[in-house]
Amino acid sequence: MHQSPVRIETTSAAHAAIQRWRDQQAGKAKDEGLRIGAPCKNNACDKSYSGPESDETPCIHHPGQAVFHEGMKYWSCCQKKTSNFNAFLQQGGCSKGKHQWSANEKVDHVRVIGFRLTG
Repeated sequence: MHQSPVRIETTSAAHAAIQRWRDQQAGKAKDEGLRIGAPCKNNACDKSYSGPESDETPCIHHPGQAVFHEGMKYWSCCQKKTSNFNAFLQQGGCSKGKHQWSANEKVDHVRVIGFRLTG
C-alpha cells in the first residue's frame, strides 16, 4: 500500500493572521529591546550595554548565590568570605562568561502544598 504525503494548504486569511502575529511580536521585542546603558544582570558584573560590541567583552561574574551566614558574607561559587558588606559588594567575579542584558527569572524550586477537603 503506497501512501502519499498529505498536502497542507493554508488560506490567505491564515497567512494574514500569522503575519499580524509576527508583526505584534516584533513590536513587543522592540519595546522590550536593549537600551544603551542597561546593566548586565549577572552577579557582580559592573558592565553596561553600549551596543552590539558589548557582547564581545567577557562578563566577569559570580555564577553562584550570595550567602549570608553567621555574620559572614560570601558567594557560594568561590567561598571568599568577608564580614564587611561593602567589601562583599566589591568582590570581583570568579567566573568568565557572557553578559545577561535582560533578566530571565529562574525558579529553582516551587513548593506545592496540597489541601484536602473532607466533608
